[in-house]
Parts: sequence; structure tokens; C-alpha cells
Amino acid sequence: MERSVIIILFVLLIGCKRNNDAYQQIPNVAINETVYLSQPQFFDLGVVNGWVYLNSGSKGIILFRISLDEFKAFERHSPFQSTASCAIINVDSVNLVGVEQCENSTYSLQNGTVLSGPASLPLLEYQVTKSGDVLQIIN
Repeated sequence: MERSVIIILFVLLIGCKRNNDAYQQIPNVAINETVYLSQPQFFDLGVVNGWVYLNSGSKGIILFRISLDEFKAFERHSPFQSTASCAIINVDSVNLVGVEQCENSTYSLQNGTVLSGPASLPLLEYQVTKSGDVLQIIN
């Protein structure tokens, strides 16, 4: 009986991979950013659908305002062809999507999912918490 429990636990541990295993080509960089929305460089975040680039993460972070109280932070390092020098996500300001520079895959800035192109993985997302006019971004 004890042996069965150990085998089951072992199988469960092996089967439960980290969510980030699919993103293994993107360097695992510690993220701990504080954003003060009242600072001038973050003025564009004052409105819904506003966004800015942050100099953090592997190739930068896209910080996007979803609603009055919700923000999303996505790694700019593309999960598609991640070892290529062109594997970076830029924001298309007209359509409010992320565009991958290698194959022009597009991503939703609402949730990071693939909208078009050959990419299959969503953008790597970081956790954002809001307290007053201060955002904390961590991984």
C-alpha cells in the first residue's frame, strides 16, 4: 500500500510540470518592478487600453491597462522562435495587439493569447497587483 502511494505521488510530481516549461528558451529573469502611475513616463496608462514598455524582463515588458483597476504585464520576448534575434513583441497602437517581429504573429493584449500567425503559445505573463496608484509586477 505504501509503495503504491509513493508511486502515485511520483507520477503526479513528474506529470505536474511548471507552466513556464514551454517557455524554456526565454531566460528566467527575476521581475520585481514598481510603477507609480502618477509619474510622467506612465501617463499613457491613465486610460483604458493605454500601454507602456518597461525595461525589465528578458527583452522588456509590455504593461497594458485592461480596465480602471486591471493591468496586464507581458514579456516582450516572443515564445515563438524565441532564440531568433527578431523574437520580440511590439505593440500595434492602431489595433492594440502585440506583433511578433519574425513571422508577424499577433497576440491579444487583453490576455496574451495568439490571434493570428504560426505561433501557438500565448505571451508569458507576469503578475500585476494594484494598490492606489502603485503597481507591483512580479514573476
